[in-house]
Amino acid sequence: MAVVAVLFVQVGRSLGKSEAERGVEAPEDASVTEGKPLSIRATAPVRVLVEVDGLETYSGVLCRDLECRLDVAAAREIAVELADLSRASVIYNGSRVAPLGNLSAPRRLVFVDDAD
Repeated sequence: MAVVAVLFVQVGRSLGKSEAERGVEAPEDASVTEGKPLSIRATAPVRVLVEVDGLETYSGVLCRDLECRLDVAAAREIAVELADLSRASVIYNGSRVAPLGNLSAPRRLVFVDDAD
């Protein structure tokens, strides 16, 4: 029983911490890298697939070899498939994208620039 109680306390403390305290980088306030409005930042190894205007531009495990950030250039349509959103954050035009539901489920996020 004591072990279960200790686990509940540790989980509660972890959930109460801010992203900075847990080691998750917050997005830069509106400073978007010039020409690269989409940034994927991994906190742990995660499989990522990126398609830009229908063409695959990245497929692999992000944060495997210390490279934990992927910036994507502006395009008409950007599709991102992530195996686990709890291991990464997606920042689009300076704002973090926070989909609803279970973040550990695989997701496909599509960003369409319809400014034309």
